[in-house]
Formats: sequence, structure tokens, C-alpha cells
Amino acid sequence: MKTLKATLSLLNLKGGVGKTVSIVGLATSLVRLTGGRVLLIDADPQGGLTRWTTAGDPKRFKRGNLSSVIFGHHDLTEAIIALDDPDLHPDDPSRADLWKGVSLLPCATVRVVVDATFGGSIDYGALRKIVQEQTPDDISFVLVDVGHGDNDSTRLGVVASDVTATVVAAWQYQSVYQLGAANKMIKDIRDAPGLSHVHLGGAIVTGFDESKATHRNIVDGLRSKLRDNVWGIVPWRADIERAINRNRPLTAMPSRINPVPQVYENIGRTALSKIMKGQD
Repeated sequence: MKTLKATLSLLNLKGGVGKTVSIVGLATSLVRLTGGRVLLIDADPQGGLTRWTTAGDPKRFKRGNLSSVIFGHHDLTEAIIALDDPDLHPDDPSRADLWKGVSLLPCATVRVVVDATFGGSIDYGALRKIVQEQTPDDISFVLVDVGHGDNDSTRLGVVASDVTATVVAAWQYQSVYQLGAANKMIKDIRDAPGLSHVHLGGAIVTGFDESKATHRNIVDGLRSKLRDNVWGIVPWRADIERAINRNRPLTAMPSRINPVPQVYENIGRTALSKIMKGQD
């Protein structure tokens, strides 16, 4: 029996705001909160999520990727990697427990726009259809990590989603300015036939340092504009780079005072609330 409850994506048209870190944190929190399995889809051509979760070598485990699935060369189930498979972590099999309940569809090695580049066209609904029809029965949630910029790869990921949240970096005013462009892209997508389901459901703030006035100003501005649609505020952690370098979820990193797991658990609860509200 199908258990897929929803597909979510994280968006900001500017890079380097913490989308990938946030989507992993959200994935691991949803596993803990619901007991369901989560599929991560790396729709960012830069492949940061794929490198992080597979130690940079996904081909050792599966031949398929987002591009080969989109163009019908592989079924989704053929391309998915179970990140909690101990064989994926031969140097430290215990690391598999940290990825419990999480699977990955690796990124395409090039943007999923080759067909359009050579005179074809992109069906922005293609990934959504694949997710709805081919997602394995044990997957409860699909989370899509999109790249930066308004391009076909980004739009494929956004259209695949029931809910899209934007990620704003507390240290970058530029990431706030991009919200207008993101909203315009969402409007353009919604104006297309059959794509009215696409909408921005809220925002996650990353890298927040309460001691910095600029950070507080950004958060206050977002709260004033979005009110309860600010899903959560993630504090800056030096653990982020260590987590990525060791192929671990940020929420698993040890620290004497580490508020990150609780923050993402709260974000997960907010996401679940938005999903349930949208399904009422």
C-alpha cells in the first residue's frame, strides 16, 4: 500500500544559503517524528547533497541518477540508494545508523535541460509524475534539494512538490532580496495549465547569530512579513563543515550544547502541520 504523504522542496534562487544542510536536517527529523522513510532527491546540478551522503561516489552503488530517471533510462526504484545500507560506509558501518530511514536519488551529472538545449522541450511535471507513480511503497516523504537560479532543474523540483519552503541565510541580505524573484517564479509556474498546486509554504532561516544586529534585522523582517510561516531559525554551527566532511547528518554531530536536532525537529513538526492543513 502506498504510504507517500507529501513531497517538499527547499528553494532560494541564490546559492550558499544552507538549503542542502536544511533538507538533510528536515529529512532526519521527519524519520524520527513519523517512523516513515524519506527519499531525498538531489535536483541541484552541483551535486552537493550527493557528494555529502555518498562520500562522493554514488556510482559504486547505483548507475541511475535524476537525469536517467527523467528521460526513462532507469526506473526510480533502480536509481535510489539506501543511505542506511552499511555497505555504503565501509570505513565506518556504524554511520549507517545515522542515516536510518533515508534514501537518495543522486543528482544528474549535467543539468536536466539537455533536451531543451537541442531544440526539445521540458515537461516541468515530469518529476512530479515519476514521484507519484514510481515512489516505493515504504517511502512516506520525498524532499527535493533544488539548485540556485531560475532554471529548468529548479522548476522540475518545485513543480514536483506539494509544499515549497524558502531558505534564507541570516548573514546574507542577498538571500532575502531573492524572495521577490522566487515569488515571481512561483507565480509564473502557477499560471501554467495544471500547475496551480505550486506554492510557497514558508521560510527557514539558517546561520543565525543572535549577537549580530544584521541577523536580528533579517529575522524580524521575515517574521513581520511571514508571521507564523517562519518554520524555524537554525543557529550557526561550526559543526556543519565537520558533518559534511564526515558524511554525517548535521543533527548527529556531537556537541556539549547542540540545539540543532531540536530546531529541526520543530521544523519537521511545522512541515507536518502545513502538509496536513493542505490535505484538509
